[in-house]
Amino acid sequence: ATSRQLSRLDAIDEQLRQGDRLFAEQKEDEARAVYESILVKNPANAGVNSRLGRMAFHAGRYDEAVQRFREAMKAEPNQFHYALCLAQTLSRLATTAMDRPKAMDAAARAYRYAQSLDPTNFTATIQLAMCYREQGEFDKALETLRQAAKKYPNAAAIHTQLGEIYHSQNEFTKALEEYNLALKSDPKNLAAHNGCGVVNTALAGT
Repeated sequence: ATSRQLSRLDAIDEQLRQGDRLFAEQKEDEARAVYESILVKNPANAGVNSRLGRMAFHAGRYDEAVQRFREAMKAEPNQFHYALCLAQTLSRLATTAMDRPKAMDAAARAYRYAQSLDPTNFTATIQLAMCYREQGEFDKALETLRQAAKKYPNAAAIHTQLGEIYHSQNEFTKALEEYNLALKSDPKNLAAHNGCGVVNTALAGT
């Protein structure tokens, strides 16, 4: 890199730090202005697009957030965090979409891509399963979680989600088994404790 290029990168880094400081001080409009000024000279800056995407997401501007995260991924397509943020935003958009099945399918595709970038991240796996569940594709949801449970048998979050799906299908014995596996790995897991209580009550009434 030439000295001019290095100087330009240093200036961008300083602007980025300035934007981050303003954001930390809850001066979001000022932070946004700084971030957008960086994009004027460097429109492909993934970090800036990601920051603006998160700001848009938390403000409920989901269409804008999708656009920002897609721009970030164009620049860094193998960055798991950007892929996960895009999937989560698409999932949020799907809740109010006119064509909900199509929107949920788009979110599921995004979660699958995020999962392919980091198969060890349970967030992507669980939220992909939740997408399938929202679409009424319970078999896909269960298969996604079961495959993850084989690889990571001590992951309490995965067993908890399996328990919830089995519970929703009135498969109480399987649900209880999964909740107990979750508690074996994480004895303080509140969702699993609550699940066990509800399932045991249901079993006592059968």
